[in-house]
Amino acid sequence: MRYRSLAAIVPLLLAAPLPAEVERRTANDGNLVMEDVPEIPERIVDSLNRYQNVRAARFRDWSEDGKSLYVTTRFGDVDQLHRVDMPGGARNQLTFYDEPVAGISRSPGDGRLLFMRDAGGSEFAQLFLLDPETGSAPMLTDGESRNSVALWDREGRRIAYQSTRRNGAANDIWMMEPDDPDDARIVLESPDGTWWGPAEFSSAGNQLLVLNYVSIEDSRAHIVDLDSGAITLLAGGDADASTNYPLAFDDDAGGFWLITSQGGDFERLAWQSLEVGSSPEIITGDIPWNVTDAALSDDRRRLAFAVNEDGRSSLYLMDTRSREYRKVDDLPTGVVVDFDFR
Repeated sequence: MRYRSLAAIVPLLLAAPLPAEVERRTANDGNLVMEDVPEIPERIVDSLNRYQNVRAARFRDWSEDGKSLYVTTRFGDVDQLHRVDMPGGARNQLTFYDEPVAGISRSPGDGRLLFMRDAGGSEFAQLFLLDPETGSAPMLTDGESRNSVALWDREGRRIAYQSTRRNGAANDIWMMEPDDPDDARIVLESPDGTWWGPAEFSSAGNQLLVLNYVSIEDSRAHIVDLDSGAITLLAGGDADASTNYPLAFDDDAGGFWLITSQGGDFERLAWQSLEVGSSPEIITGDIPWNVTDAALSDDRRRLAFAVNEDGRSSLYLMDTRSREYRKVDDLPTGVVVDFDFR
């Protein structure tokens, strides 16, 4: 290989064209910055609209009297909350925002609805409390932190939720009384920077079942004593890398229901005692598919769970005392994403 002299190279470098100026533009209120990204022609946008503007309706919760249900769907650009009073009935729109609403849950104590909404595509969701009669929906959180996974206690007096309010980054669990949001407090301070979220309050309201998500193959179930602040690991951990999604307390037998991958190749429905060191008792060991979600009735006597059978869902109903279950027949082909008992 021949090497040119420095005197021969310098003129070539000086003659080289200077880099072109970077074209920069923003979108989503400045949250998205694009450099040298050409704009999409309008004809392509118009062609895609016929495929992207597909309307769907997702079940969110039952009304207080159980005669109506709440769904999120859209007539404009984003999902809003609607009430449906009968099969095939009109959708009565309750929220009218530029941003979509999500995470809707009704207070067990009255008809008020908790929901999440962000602003300007920031993904820093805030919690709001909607009175469906008046349409009033005051914001409960600070307007600056990121908040998610909010749930009511069984009396409808308090909510537990995940928030980054402490330092803008940590996924802590907070608790507040919606009638006095300024008195919100931390009940679990994330010790390791991983994600923590509430699963269910105990019947007495003094304990909280909690999920700690570490990775796609490592999630853990804990219980928090709300009086002392003590956190106890129930399932999973460093020595047992497995998925463990706590669902609900079993009030009769001193245990809890969970979905776990312990001891098998699939995520299965299980029951486990609250005693430290207990192992899960697998319920769906004869189903060679992942259990994807579950819901427990208020009286704790029935449990519904969905199974991913080769890419489509099957729904099962179980008697929690006998632990016998059966598949629901004639369910339309598709994926089950939201269900709950009336």
